[in-house]
Amino acid sequence: MKTTLITTAAMAFLVLLTSCSDFQAFQDASEKNTIVAYKEYLDEYPDGDHVDEAYELVEDVYFEKCKEETTPEAVDRYLKEYPKGRHVKKARRLRCKLAYEAAVKVDTAQAYREFLKDFRHSGQAENASARLEDLRFRETARANDETMYRAFLQEFPGGTFDVEVRAALENLAYFEAAQADNIVAYESFLSKHPSSRYSASVKARLQVLDVQLRDRNATQGAN
Repeated sequence: MKTTLITTAAMAFLVLLTSCSDFQAFQDASEKNTIVAYKEYLDEYPDGDHVDEAYELVEDVYFEKCKEETTPEAVDRYLKEYPKGRHVKKARRLRCKLAYEAAVKVDTAQAYREFLKDFRHSGQAENASARLEDLRFRETARANDETMYRAFLQEFPGGTFDVEVRAALENLAYFEAAQADNIVAYESFLSKHPSSRYSASVKARLQVLDVQLRDRNATQGAN
């Protein structure tokens, strides 16, 4: 009986000693607050009293280190390592913010397209779309090409620059008709742009061309 009591007391002492050692080891790891320190604790006390907390702290430190790098790639590493982690929502918001800042820094249409491909429903999407449209309009206006204007209208139907682009298309069509300077070209222009600001001058020119044509026909008939 006495032996049993001694054994029980010894076991209790060992448990207490282990518990104290576990607590001290965790405290030491917490003071260092590094991934290495927490992993050393977990390796030494895989069934310790603070295992769950240690795993959480490893994730916390990992996330903070990824934040410090301030790059989309660093945040992607966290999301890959902890796809269901405690900081996933924060990480996704940060990922979006960093991606938008990267697009602004480059400030090209392609950069904004890539951002919108991944973050079309984000808070920055509206600004990115507006900047993309502005850049595309400037590019298209510089080229002053019919094909590019029509492609712009398809990309941004009813957009901010819709009136300007349609006016530019009308200008191109008018100058093309004026260069041809014949009845077919002018009638084609009016059929496509019936309410054009050039309508009056085009109709006046058509009357002149019509009179000239009748005069030529009359002369040829007389001969």
